[in-house]
Amino acid sequence: MKSNLLHLDSILECIDHVRKYIGNMTAEELRLNEAVRDAVIFRVALIGEAASHLSDDLKDKYSHIPWSDIVGMRNILIHDYEGIDDVRVWDVITEHLGPLKEAAENMIKEIDQGN
Repeated sequence: MKSNLLHLDSILECIDHVRKYIGNMTAEELRLNEAVRDAVIFRVALIGEAASHLSDDLKDKYSHIPWSDIVGMRNILIHDYEGIDDVRVWDVITEHLGPLKEAAENMIKEIDQGN
């Protein structure tokens, strides 16, 4: 369980960094700001890496989270860097990080309570 907590904390930290990096940017502003774009992509990849190390039991318990998509995004970002789809990245950070953050916070609460 301790390992799960470390990985969940990493996911939350990365989400917070992404939100801080993009602030009130638009998708176009992100696309044009190479430094912020690179930082965001790095953090999204780290989220996928952390998710890949969560226990199968935890992922099974939270099967409504698209774990394979999260890890798959990491693989695309790392192995196909030149072919990254900025629209897809924007969709991930604006539509999917919020629910993932909420789920990770709930998982941490349950682990802390010994469930």
